[in-house]
Amino acid sequence: LRQAPFDRLRMNEHLSVRPEPVEGSLSKDGIPYSFYAPRGGEWYPQRFNFLETKMETKMDPKTYESVTDKSLWKRILIMLILGFAFGIAKFVLFATVVLQVLFTLFTGSNNEPLKTTGKTLTKYIHEIFMFLTFNSEEKPFPFKAW
Repeated sequence: LRQAPFDRLRMNEHLSVRPEPVEGSLSKDGIPYSFYAPRGGEWYPQRFNFLETKMETKMDPKTYESVTDKSLWKRILIMLILGFAFGIAKFVLFATVVLQVLFTLFTGSNNEPLKTTGKTLTKYIHEIFMFLTFNSEEKPFPFKAW
């Protein structure tokens, strides 16, 4: 085999850049030297024939079934939506806590509607986390009534 023209690079310990083949760097079969591998501190082309190489990956049937399961992908989408809902609920709960502290500070007693709001929000956040951690199949609001 004749050597294909290519740029040689010295490997740097902190930089591993592979050189691009120069124009006309084909083997005698017309297959490009598209893969370079380091050997002895220099980059050498490795012949890689896509026509002869089988590019199939063997996946465990159970894994394949899990990855192609549409219900799991639907659940992941719902989980993303619930993550966004959690962010809003967290903000509202924090505002409720601040308002309750201020109300108690200035009046000396608790505000019952704020207590109810806080209790409802903590239940909702609990439902979100139960669904996100796969401990429950029951979807929280907005996928069911509040």
